Amino acid sequence: MVLVENNSLLRVLKPPRDIASAFSHFCTQRGVVVRGARICTGSRGLRGLSAKTDLPKGATVVRVPGQAMLHVGLALHDVNFREACLHQATLDLSNSAQQLDDVFPLRCRGMGHDALPDDTLTLRNHQILLAGYLAYASVTNGHPLQAYTDFLPRREGNFDDLMPKWYDALDDSHWCLSLQQTIAQPIGHASSEARPLIQWALSMLSSRQVPLQDPEWKRRVLRAAEPFDVPSPSTTSSRAEGGLSAVELLSLDAQSLPNATQLSASSLASAIPTMPVLCPVMDLCNHTSEDNENVEMDVDVDDSGGIALKLVTTAEVRAGEELMMNYGATNLQLRILWGMSLIA
Repeated sequence: MVLVENNSLLRVLKPPRDIASAFSHFCTQRGVVVRGARICTGSRGLRGLSAKTDLPKGATVVRVPGQAMLHVGLALHDVNFREACLHQATLDLSNSAQQLDDVFPLRCRGMGHDALPDDTLTLRNHQILLAGYLAYASVTNGHPLQAYTDFLPRREGNFDDLMPKWYDALDDSHWCLSLQQTIAQPIGHASSEARPLIQWALSMLSSRQVPLQDPEWKRRVLRAAEPFDVPSPSTTSSRAEGGLSAVELLSLDAQSLPNATQLSASSLASAIPTMPVLCPVMDLCNHTSEDNENVEMDVDVDDSGGIALKLVTTAEVRAGEELMMNYGATNLQLRILWGMSLIA
């Protein structure tokens, strides 16, 4: 018997013009700056970015400040999401993380690779948490991120290859099953209908994330969000100065809420070895091999603690030419970390 997934929660029932207008307003509010670039249809049929005018080498075409980036810190600070999806007495993400170990080897075998980079598995906990937050935001009317999630494509690139590979992992994790129920029930849907939505969010992260590892960059990005609630000092006094471990941080339960205190961005940054980040507009830039890369990611930092990621041209770019980058990754990393089977 062939199982047909109900993809109703993936549909966006709004006119394209309204979706584009809301996304533009979202970017303006959060300080995203685009100069000399526009959205286009790329060479492989994907949405991408192209040069609007002739661009010189060293031109900044997209600039995304810290307050516009989407990351795990936003999920932890969103009180409604945290109480609905994280603070459950039965939550034990350490078990869930163990069950999710097979996700990345499964994906890589599907892409024809058996080897994994050392840092691949460090993405798992925080990637599933951010994916859950994207899924939650996309079906929560009035959520401030909905203008962004509505604009994201529902199918592109290797999504049809990637999405089925999350299926078993989502069913084997108690937290993921609970997340599906939390997302679907308030809007009158069966919990199984939320699974394609979470699979889509995971695929979107695999396709479009910026994996931040530099401790200072992570700290500055997290400082752009509000402070985070964590258990009282009595539950963490035995920890070293680095703060909570990633598993402890993500295993908060309802009993810890009355005694919540503040966790610094530095402690949170040290608890997350590799932090997946989505950057509006920048995430439209398609990946490529090193041969035809014409933009690269750079960073602006200032003494006040601010940070911005930006796309900068590496050579002269003609009007109409597609902007392509590789995040400084090798082709093997593009295949494994981003699931890009079309990379040569």
